[in-house]
Amino acid sequence: MINTNSYAADDDNYEDDDDDDNDDGDDDYNNSNNNSNKHTVVFICMLFYKYPDINGFVQEPRSQTVYLEDTVVILCELDALPHPRVYWYKDNRALNTSSTNHFIHSNNALELRNVRASDFGRYQCRAVNEGGERFSHSAQLTENSNYSSLQ
Repeated sequence: MINTNSYAADDDNYEDDDDDDNDDGDDDYNNSNNNSNKHTVVFICMLFYKYPDINGFVQEPRSQTVYLEDTVVILCELDALPHPRVYWYKDNRALNTSSTNHFIHSNNALELRNVRASDFGRYQCRAVNEGGERFSHSAQLTENSNYSSLQ
């Protein structure tokens, strides 16, 4: 059974509109002399907004040793809102990611395919959003000269 109660906020009368035959009358009262039974309902709505920020790197690039003509992936995972734009640098210069062997994946990882001697050096990622910018630590990509992967 649905109990429908009405309450007038501007007076002290509380009225039970329940048509239940078993009503013993205990729910009905008229308290015109006591204001302590007034009800106040407060709705609180809290919105949390995180300001644009780059909190830091979850995983920074790590130094690696690879063979010529190998494929290598250098990771750069960030904790940032909104999602930042990521740029890669090699030896403190912006990396040309439109070349045929440099790719930035959707997770910000840099992939170097068919590594050449000119690819060896220090790599660093830079994240930029409305909250600012942040550079990762640099990672060294070096050639494994023990033996060639082609042998």
